[in-house]
Amino acid sequence: MSLESLSNELLIEFFEYLSTGEIFYTFHGLNYRFSLVLANHFRMHGFDLRCISRSDFDAIGRIYFSSTPEQITSICFSNNEQTPAQISRFFDQRFGFSKFTHLKSLSVYYLPPGPLAHRIIGELRNLPNFSRVVYKLVYRSTNSFCAHRFIKY
Repeated sequence: MSLESLSNELLIEFFEYLSTGEIFYTFHGLNYRFSLVLANHFRMHGFDLRCISRSDFDAIGRIYFSSTPEQITSICFSNNEQTPAQISRFFDQRFGFSKFTHLKSLSVYYLPPGPLAHRIIGELRNLPNFSRVVYKLVYRSTNSFCAHRFIKY
């Protein structure tokens, strides 16, 4: 049995066990049918961009964020060590949230408070279908602990 012999519904269910990056990297551009299945999967389950390469992030932006933003219902961003400045990159590519008219849920991880967080909240206020935000704050103290001060040489 080949993967292509599975129904679209089974493929979408199979995709639930893979990350956004794995799905995109493995199945994008395979053929027209898989492109449609991917679009349906992302429309139903959204984009979890927490562990995605910068090149895949840029490609997803070009393919989905710029062409069909009104079909996206959920996005998850992260600004951790693996995906630094991801949210800034989203805005730098001139996407913004105003075109995501069916966005219902946004998750943002590791974003310090500041102008970028305020910009996100400001844009979300104008979305008619938006109902859920998950914001995991990262705390960085300005008075960092220096272990070497307490170690005797």
